[in-house]
This record gives sequence, structure tokens and C-alpha cells, in this order.
Amino acid sequence: MVSAVVIREKANVSIERILRLLERSSEAGRSENASKVPKNQRAFKLQQLVFSETGSGSPDMPLDLTCDQPGVYVLDEHIECRTLYEAILGFVKPTSGKIILNDESKETLDIVDIRKATAWITERPVLFEGTIEENITLPLSREKRNNIIPLLSLFEILPKNPEDWLNSSVRADGHNLSLEEKHLICLIRVMLLKPMFVLIEDIPYSSKVAAYLVYVIEYLSDHSIILVSSRTAEWVKSVTDSTILPTKRALATKRTGIL
Repeated sequence: MVSAVVIREKANVSIERILRLLERSSEAGRSENASKVPKNQRAFKLQQLVFSETGSGSPDMPLDLTCDQPGVYVLDEHIECRTLYEAILGFVKPTSGKIILNDESKETLDIVDIRKATAWITERPVLFEGTIEENITLPLSREKRNNIIPLLSLFEILPKNPEDWLNSSVRADGHNLSLEEKHLICLIRVMLLKPMFVLIEDIPYSSKVAAYLVYVIEYLSDHSIILVSSRTAEWVKSVTDSTILPTKRALATKRTGIL
């Protein structure tokens, strides 16, 4: 029987290989004059964006969105988070229109740098065999890994001894964990990364995950632009009475409350 250590090592090698391939494919399509994503501001805009193949945006109703400072923005229901995320990362090309990050057109920016500045909280988190801590910290620098215990203290729902929880085993694809635990792992990872841009797609209803999301949004809202799908925003508000999400849904309504 192959040991968990060997499986983990193979997983790490595979992940590194995928990352190198992504960077290589990005290099092939990268302009020689590509610049880094500006770090001194947080702004996100869609200008007349159309995705003809997905139905997200159309010539009759192109997507327009302006997020001019850190905070939470609820996406209109006809914007698909997955398509938008793939477009930001360069995996899908819009038929027309522009994506602007920190006042720079995405086309002029280094695609690898864009990917490092962006996080996606997906409906079905993917985990690998190892420990919970390894699943949280794999993409993080050593400095960020050292912040994990102080960060966990924010989550009052965790066991009294966070270190025991972090050392718990995760089976392949997290089959021994609930969907709530999988989301918690991914949300903590995003909090440690503190990316410039966070997209939160339609997540299955759960009062616990709603509480987790409120912690994450409060933690990141002064640093990141957080785009939340309309469906997720509605049920988070319904189960938490949260004031950190907009009370009026619009294409990009900024949140009211603590900011």
C-alpha cells in the first residue's frame, strides 16, 4: 500500500508541474511590455463585456460594473462568477469589452501576476490527501503560514485546540470531510493570501458557511474587492442578519454597514 507521504509528495509534484505549465502558457501569450498589477490601489471594472458562448452578457445587455475601492459588491444575477473568474485569469476570452484592474486593461498586465492577485471561492472546493494544515498552507509563503494560528482564533466555532484540528487527516479530495469543513479550509486559505480580488460564487446553503463567509468578508473588506454572487449574498443575509452585505441588490452595489 502506498503511504500517505508518498501520495502527498506526488500531489505536490503534480501541482508544481501544473503551475509551471500555466506559467508557460501565459508566457506564450504575454506581451513583452506586460506590467505588474499596480499594488497601490484596488479597482475593478467591466466595460461593455460580452461572453457570447456562455450567455453571460449579450450585445443587447453588455456587462458594466465598477468597484472603485475595497469592500463587498453583490453581482447582478445574470453575471456568472465562474465565467468572470475564468476571464480574469485568461482562460476565457470575452467576445467584446474590457476588464480593467486597478485602472489598467487586463490585456496590458502580466497574466501570472493577475492570477496571484485573484482568488475564487467555489461551490465545490478541491482538496488533496494530507493534513488540514497542508491543504491550507500549500500555496503560501513561510511568513504567511506563521499567521495561521492567530487567524484561527477569529473562528470561535473551531475546536478549543486549533493545532489538533490542523493536524487532522484529509483523505483524497476531502472525502472524510463535510462540505462545510471543505469551505472553511478554503476560506482560511483565502484570508491568509489576502488577494486583491475575491470572487465568491453560488455556494450551497449552510448556516455555518454563512457565518464563515461573514468572518472572511469582515477580515478582507478593507484590503480586497470582494464580488459575491447574488444568490449567495441573499442567503448569507437571511441566516446571519448581516449588515456587511448590501441591502439593495444591483449590478455592483457596495455594501453598507461597517465600512
